[in-house]
Order: sequence, then C-alpha cells, then structure tokens
Amino acid sequence: MRSIHKCLRVSLAILSTTLLLNACDSNKKETAAIEKEVPTYVPKINADSAYSYIQKQVDFGPRVPNTKEHVKTGNYLVEKLKGYNWKVEEQNFKVTSFDGVELYLRNIIASYNGTAKKRVLLAAHWDTRPFAD
Repeated sequence: MRSIHKCLRVSLAILSTTLLLNACDSNKKETAAIEKEVPTYVPKINADSAYSYIQKQVDFGPRVPNTKEHVKTGNYLVEKLKGYNWKVEEQNFKVTSFDGVELYLRNIIASYNGTAKKRVLLAAHWDTRPFAD
C-alpha cells in the first residue's frame, strides 16, 4: 500500500508540473510572445486522463532499481514526455549501495519552453527505494 501512495505522489508531482505550466499565465503578453517563438503543444489536463496516467504507473508495480518494472516505468515516462514535445534528457548511471549491490539508476530530465525567462523547476523521485533506511 505504501508503494501505491508513493507512486501516486510522484505521478501527481509530474502531472502538477504540467498543470503549473498551464496555470502560469500571469503575463498574457509575455506568454503570447513565448508561444510565437516556440511552437510546442502543452497538454490540457483532464481528470480522467490524469488518473489513467497514475493507474498506468501503478500497474507497472514497484519500480525498484534493477527490475523490469523500473525500466518499463522509466521508458513510459520518457515516451509520454517526448509525446508532448518536451525536450527529454536521460542520465543513466550506477551506484553501489551500502551492501555492495550495484544499482542501475536513471534520471529523467524534461524541459518545456527552455528559452522562457520565467521557469518552474520540479524534481521528484519516480522510482521505488530498494530498501528502507
């Protein structure tokens, strides 16, 4: 159950980024200028869609590093973000845990409208911890 709650928090954090970008319309002139410069599709949030994205991630199962669920979830997130024309970079790396196990990890960095002067940074863990500390 704890894993589902964590997944929901992470999924909602990712979806919140999109909501925030859609909601940040305090200066309509600046927004109009930015939209003319960068022709990018910003998805509109639909509650049913948001829950279906969360369900999809939960259906992968716990995303513990070194598991197929971890890889599948990461691939899904990259595919979805690229599908919305976000610039996606991946940092693949490995670390050794306290017990000597090599963990293969992956940072997914996505940006939208990278030339904008006003930006929002949101960082979240999308994977499941391999052990409790």
